[in-house]
Amino acid sequence: MASAVLADDAVGPREEAPMVIEVDADGARVRDTVYIFLGRLIDPSLNPPGTAGADALQGLEYIVQQLERISTSTDWSTCVVRWNDFSAFNEVASTAVEFDYQRFSPFMDAALHQVLLRYYAEDYVNRGKCSPNLVFSCVPRCLSVRVLRASLVGQLCSIKGVVTRTSQVRPELLVGVFRCNDCGTESNAVLQQFHYTEPPTCRNSQCENKSRFQLIPTHPQTRFGDWQKIRLQEDTNNIPAGCMPRTMELIARNDAVEVAKPGDRIVAVGCPIVVPEVSKLFNQANRREVQREMSSAQRAQQEAQQDTEGPRG
Repeated sequence: MASAVLADDAVGPREEAPMVIEVDADGARVRDTVYIFLGRLIDPSLNPPGTAGADALQGLEYIVQQLERISTSTDWSTCVVRWNDFSAFNEVASTAVEFDYQRFSPFMDAALHQVLLRYYAEDYVNRGKCSPNLVFSCVPRCLSVRVLRASLVGQLCSIKGVVTRTSQVRPELLVGVFRCNDCGTESNAVLQQFHYTEPPTCRNSQCENKSRFQLIPTHPQTRFGDWQKIRLQEDTNNIPAGCMPRTMELIARNDAVEVAKPGDRIVAVGCPIVVPEVSKLFNQANRREVQREMSSAQRAQQEAQQDTEGPRG
């Protein structure tokens, strides 16, 4: 036993693999722009030179009220900004966000988080773990379900229609930090990709583990959220003669869940995304193992719930 200990000591401390961070310069500029847009409502010194402070902030009190609510309320984390207000502040940034919303959305959320930490530090820290979101309303590009095309993937737009079905609200893992079961090293934050995603390999260069990880749900960087699937059907006024109504599925998250009910006519703001079929993400061996472990009753229940279950992501 002693010789084994000496052998471990001779190896020395285990080194972690170096981490390479790539900076999105455009995303950083969008983040800084959103930070100034929000921060100037509290700190007028952030207003661009030559801008009249009182005139520039007129009509934006609703944003300050939302910031105060997020910093103190434990059941609300969304700041809704009218699109025209942001576009009037910086047209270049608004154009970039409109045509690449999926890419820049995390940077805008980060800017909101920084503003809350800077100006509402005490209340914001005391409210507990929070993942604030910045979203837009009154987006001018309003489309119907029938005109959606692949060219709109990732772009900001609004879609109008009638809600025909909603699923129950379910939890989802947004970002997870994992612990290696072999050496105990914690991973970097892993963004979930429509299904439960673990690190591809351990950060420890001396560890060869690629599959045995355990989620750390209490880690400060691990984030969960609510999601709900909504089935939207195009309005009868937009259906051409002789055609069947078309439908699409929406994923509502966080404070947007349990807002729309079947029969409601809504305008949903967000971006179209391509969602993979989750079952195809598993290899054939894993699918056979899962099917073997499921009883016939469980398979029947899964098929019955197929319409109400959606992608994780």
